[in-house]
Amino acid sequence: MYDVPPAAFGASATWMKAYLTRYSLSLRARTRQGQSPPADSAAVAQEFAATLRRRIVEEGIAIVYNADQTAVFFEYVPKYTVDERGSKTVWVKCGGKSKERMTAMLMADSPGRKYDPWVVLKMRPSTNAETTRRTRGSGTVLVAGWARCELQIARKWSSGYVLHGMD
Repeated sequence: MYDVPPAAFGASATWMKAYLTRYSLSLRARTRQGQSPPADSAAVAQEFAATLRRRIVEEGIAIVYNADQTAVFFEYVPKYTVDERGSKTVWVKCGGKSKERMTAMLMADSPGRKYDPWVVLKMRPSTNAETTRRTRGSGTVLVAGWARCELQIARKWSSGYVLHGMD
């Protein structure tokens, strides 16, 4: 309709609000509405904390370690999109890679020391014969050099899992 290049187009917040109103559109956000914790979750958390403190004293534990895995996504999926006013389900178009991610393992101890993270990348198995031989076809890459963690600590974490193909 107009020959304005997309890079040259600019709209104020007022213009955007009027545009959305004119065409009966609204900004929609992804929510977790409908998800609620169990009614007794606070009591369960307090009971767990008391049990944990008691076990630490009974066992004579000096340092408690806490490790957790978290996903780091490669593709940014926007929190907001524009859709018709009143619709209950909104489809968000993305590049199809919204589920591809790496897993970061983070660890800290009770005195407050934070350890270097470990990163695990899951990918399709390689078609290269040398790579397949070296990784034993796992298709999983464990990036230890990125964090400079010692393999001895990793062996303690792994609890019997064997890391193959790591040079």
